[in-house]
Amino acid sequence: MIFLVLGLILFFVPHFFAAFRSREEGRDIRVKMGEGPYMGAYSLVAIAGFGLIIYGYMAATPTAFVYAPPAWGRHAAHGLMLIAFVLLAAAYTPSGHIKKLVGHPMITAVAFWALAHLLTNGGLKSVLVFGAFLAFTVIDRIVVSSRSTSEEVSPSVQGDLLAIGIGVGAFLLTFFVLHEMIFGVPVL
Repeated sequence: MIFLVLGLILFFVPHFFAAFRSREEGRDIRVKMGEGPYMGAYSLVAIAGFGLIIYGYMAATPTAFVYAPPAWGRHAAHGLMLIAFVLLAAAYTPSGHIKKLVGHPMITAVAFWALAHLLTNGGLKSVLVFGAFLAFTVIDRIVVSSRSTSEEVSPSVQGDLLAIGIGVGAFLLTFFVLHEMIFGVPVL
């Protein structure tokens, strides 16, 4: 469990730092270091943390349950994950109405992913991982929303159709093939 906790710390430290760092002219470390070195250091620490989270999660022995997931949780998780995949795709496709409505589709997708997994997993290691991601998304959404300046982008239906198509396709592939192949846990 120590690797899991260490991974969570390593992963979230750069994320919290990025969320709360000063953006004032002359004080922004991203500008002082330069985009490349800053993103390189950020990515290195976050990737190391993510790797430790995966290793720690897989290596941790099953622990006591913090709570028993609700019987309906599995079905709700399927719907939440479909939405999460569409939002994740919307974050990286041309701006559509989905991106404009949600504002920060990547953050919201991670929140839906974490909530979906909390509805189906009540073990301590799952609660630590998915709870940490859910808590971070809530904090990050508040921080990002407080400093965002909304740029007027004209949304396109094509952006939405692309996000929905990619999101649904990725969801189906994960649902029927990849989840069990990668994690050893069937979705159904």
